Amino acid sequence: MSGEMIQSVLRANREVLDQALPSFRRSVDKCRSLIIFEPRSFEVEESFDALTSKFARVADIFTQKVLKSLVLSGTSPLVPAGQLTAMKTYGNL
Repeated sequence: MSGEMIQSVLRANREVLDQALPSFRRSVDKCRSLIIFEPRSFEVEESFDALTSKFARVADIFTQKVLKSLVLSGTSPLVPAGQLTAMKTYGNL
């Protein structure tokens, strides 16, 4: 994969992440404003379920798309260059 193509994929994945973040932030704000009593109401549980789901989506996009694009581009501070070469060689990327 060429460097230009990798950068294009990285930009596209970043856009997907940027689109998912506002909804996640709204869920965080909503859950922060909730007063939790026991037993919790159905609405409160639904709000926390939505937050959990949105967190999972944002985390998945970041780890499976954005970080992988960074690793493929060779600009990832998380993976040493030698290890990156080995990962590409053995098909782990």
